[in-house]
Amino acid sequence: MTSNFFYYIVNSGKVALLMSDAGVVGSGVAEAQSGAIGNGLSGTYAFGSSGDDTSFGAFGTVATVGEFNSSGGNIAGVEDTMVDGNLTSNATITNCYAANSSGRVAVMNISGNTCSSTVTQVFWMVNPNRAFFLDLNPNTHISDDGIADLQTGTFSQSSMKGQFALAMGGTDLTTEQLGLSPQLLTRVGVVQLDGTGNVSINELANASDPNVGSVNAPGILSGTYSVSSNGRITGGAANGGGGFDFVMYGVSGTQAYALQADPGVITSGTLERQP
Repeated sequence: MTSNFFYYIVNSGKVALLMSDAGVVGSGVAEAQSGAIGNGLSGTYAFGSSGDDTSFGAFGTVATVGEFNSSGGNIAGVEDTMVDGNLTSNATITNCYAANSSGRVAVMNISGNTCSSTVTQVFWMVNPNRAFFLDLNPNTHISDDGIADLQTGTFSQSSMKGQFALAMGGTDLTTEQLGLSPQLLTRVGVVQLDGTGNVSINELANASDPNVGSVNAPGILSGTYSVSSNGRITGGAANGGGGFDFVMYGVSGTQAYALQADPGVITSGTLERQP
C-alpha cells in the first residue's frame, strides 16, 4: 500500500504531514529517531490516544489517557478510556512486548506467564523517552493512535502547580455542553493549579452545531483536583452555567495528557505549563 503526503518542515527533526490521497483524510507528524531506539520501551511512560469507532456511526469516538511501566518485556499500568461516551476509569494494563533494532515495539496480551502471539499494539520509538503508537484492536471497529512520553520527577499537588495551557477536542453526544448533539466539540483555555488542590479554568469552547454560531466563553470555572503518585490527576471545575470533570496523566510537573470524564462527551488533549 502506498500513501501520499504533503509535508511542511518544522525543523531538522520534525515534519508536519497531510495525506493527499483521494478519499482519505489524515494528518500527523514525523520525528527523527535518535538514541538507543533498539532497546524499545524502558521506564514509566504517560500516554494519550484518540480515534474512531466505526460501529457507532460518524460520531463514534474513543480517547484514552494512562501510564505504564515497561521492563524486561512486560508492561503494567493503568488507563482511563472513553468509548462513545462511556467511561472506564483506572483500568489495569497488563501486556508483554518485544522490540527490534528499528525501534519497532510489538505489544501482545499476556495470560499468566504466557505471551500471546497476536500483536494488539505497535510502538515506534522516536527516542528512549518518546514513542508513537497504534492500537490494532483486532476483531473490533475501533482504530486509535497516540503518543507516549517517559515520565520524569515525582507527582503531587505541589508538583502540579502553575498556569497551564489546555487544548482538547473530540465529540459531544449530549446537549449539556454546547448546542445540539451529536457534534464536534473543542476547547482551549488557561488552567490555574494552585498546588494545594484548587483549580480554576478560563476557557473558550466551540461546537459544530450551526445554531450556536460562535465561540462560547463560559466564564471562570472553579473546582478542585487531586494528584496520585503515579501522575494520575483527577478533578473538575464548574460555575452556574456548567463545567466539566477531567482525568489527566502527568509526563512531568509541566505537561500532562488530558481526558474529559463526563458521560457522553469524548474530548481529549494536552495540558502544558506556560513559562
